[in-house]
Amino acid sequence: MAEKGTRKGDYTHLAGEFYILASLNRLHKTAFLTMGNHKAVDVLVLTKDGKRKTIDVKAINKRPVYLGKMPKELFQNKEHYYVIVYFGYTTKSYMDTNMAPRVFVVPSKMFCKLAYAHADKTKSKSLAVDTPQIGEYKDRWDLLD
Repeated sequence: MAEKGTRKGDYTHLAGEFYILASLNRLHKTAFLTMGNHKAVDVLVLTKDGKRKTIDVKAINKRPVYLGKMPKELFQNKEHYYVIVYFGYTTKSYMDTNMAPRVFVVPSKMFCKLAYAHADKTKSKSLAVDTPQIGEYKDRWDLLD
């Protein structure tokens, strides 16, 4: 049960951020969680050759990933990635800590291209990306090297 003043989505987002941070550390990547409200960068990764890569974590327990409505401008940079943490559709799958979520590491330019294409096709102009569209990016941790 959510505490007073806490939304269920807060738990999902925090679970996703910490899952990504833990996974990066297990892969021996130097990663830091950023702090703040309404941040575009949730995790900062330092590569072995000294480059910085930034991550916007989008944790979901239902598809697609909704990002708001047009004309929202999404952050794009060659060193920025949207990392989708998909916990699954059901409360049971979300609450099962023995079941690993699916993770998609998507370059920001590709992610934004898909989101804007979705908005162009819908009356609501909702920016969204569905997991089947980004299947090739499943477990692409290597993009963060």
